[in-house]
Amino acid sequence: MKKFISILTALTFAAALTVGSSAALLGDVNKDGKVNSMDALSILRYSVGLSVGDFKSYLADINGDGAVNSVDALTALRISVGIEESKNVDTLLYDQEEMLDFYNKAIDRTYEKTKKLRCTLEDECDIYIDNEGEHFNEGPEEYEIDFVDGKDEEGYTPYAYAPASSLNLMMVSDIKFQKNGDGYIAEVYIKPETVDNFIMDKLYYQYAGGMPIIYQNGDEFEYVFCLTSYSGTYVKAEIDKDGYVTSFYVDVPYSTNSYIEYYVDGECCHNEIKEEGRRQHHIYIETV
Repeated sequence: MKKFISILTALTFAAALTVGSSAALLGDVNKDGKVNSMDALSILRYSVGLSVGDFKSYLADINGDGAVNSVDALTALRISVGIEESKNVDTLLYDQEEMLDFYNKAIDRTYEKTKKLRCTLEDECDIYIDNEGEHFNEGPEEYEIDFVDGKDEEGYTPYAYAPASSLNLMMVSDIKFQKNGDGYIAEVYIKPETVDNFIMDKLYYQYAGGMPIIYQNGDEFEYVFCLTSYSGTYVKAEIDKDGYVTSFYVDVPYSTNSYIEYYVDGECCHNEIKEEGRRQHHIYIETV
């Protein structure tokens, strides 16, 4: 039994990305750069269940007791008149829009200066050809790619071998940041989707920020159709204090339904192929 699968093919920051660039004041729930009576009123309205526009709830629990109530509203008012001082909070640990923007820009910044990728790929799957199945456990396959002026010897950029930077909030089910020394660990959970493998649409979530599986026609067969369902790709990225991605771990559970056509002694033959498995990528990045 032959496995008809190919492996991988396919805004610079003005200053370094630091915690300071993502800080906000506790109590500044509308994020206008100051804590004033408008913030105090918004906190009070929120605490009693009233609707509040442009409200960042993670900035409202000023005393950190796990609840937003009138005590926080009073504290915001005291801060606004100078009786108390507010504290900075790292919004990257709370604001998903900021997280994803930071994450995408960190990828772009990193790939501009990438000199080497060290990659490990593991692939475990079950493949059924016309309902006759076999289990495969491949890897770990290790390889390195060197880049000069942003391209490898075949002209590909790091985007061909590692997650891209085009995800938006509609494409992810969750994103989390946590501190890791002076940097961060980012965890991105990409929503499930089913894709046509012969339409490389950048709107597909996998092409926007995952690790898509590439299928290609062979010398002796071609695909009539080939659809892959991704049940939820998980990406973990380590980002250093200067905003560079140093490593990725990407877990890709998937299933593929395809139909191939080929000729034997002039006669057209067909096979239905089903595949279900998981690919795991470990990618380590060396920059200038």
